[in-house]
Amino acid sequence: MKTKTLRICLVALASICYLTVASGSFLSVNAQQHNSNQLPILLIHGYGEDSSVWNSWIHWLAADNFSKVYPMTFSDDKCGSVEDHATELSNIVNKILHDTGSQKVNIVAHSKGGLDARWYITNGGADKVANLVMIGTPNSGSTAAWVDITGCPFGSDKDLLPGSKATEVVDQPQITHYYTLAGNWLPLAPCPTVIPGVWVPDGGNCLILGNDDFLVPVHSAEASPLLHYTPLGQPFPYNHFALLKHRDVFDRAIPILNGQ
Repeated sequence: MKTKTLRICLVALASICYLTVASGSFLSVNAQQHNSNQLPILLIHGYGEDSSVWNSWIHWLAADNFSKVYPMTFSDDKCGSVEDHATELSNIVNKILHDTGSQKVNIVAHSKGGLDARWYITNGGADKVANLVMIGTPNSGSTAAWVDITGCPFGSDKDLLPGSKATEVVDQPQITHYYTLAGNWLPLAPCPTVIPGVWVPDGGNCLILGNDDFLVPVHSAEASPLLHYTPLGQPFPYNHFALLKHRDVFDRAIPILNGQ
């Protein structure tokens, strides 16, 4: 009888130990799948766009268990200035921090949205932004802005031009980390010259010297006067708008948004 009782006790003890280990493993796996400590993510669109440009990203972020994602549309776009947008960003970021209880946000911005975010960060927002990921942002401007087909009033695209005060804003790399993703569309496209019948290779948009994503030069998207931007890999072979529709671009940003 004693032997039988001892055997039952040993089996019960082994079962308890197994369930404890299994439960611990289960909780560990689920903790990795959903990180409640992830910072909120604010998605900022570009010139002439709205929040719908982030539809693919919203789907991918949800699939990767990011629960605090905030795509936005500026109230005055298509044509707002970086100053006006920075004011609106300040209100939006403050509301996100209030609603989530977070101390900071991560920002992912497309095109001019990166200039809006840079202006906001420099003018009072640095302490509230952990990371800024800029996708196809004309950080040193783009000559393509001279041809504005958005229907905005003349001069409203001034922030996008080389040498504008928006492109020359002094960043805050000691507080916020800056990252870039660039496109290199049609890198071997032939372009005509002033000599009839003579063509030269000049990638992407022939109206932009050098390689570009059709609207923004690669060197501008990766520009860093103070050498504090971190490129997240080599430029992708996509045009300006397709950059937001390809998963490999998204995958480059995920480690930053995960705090890795």
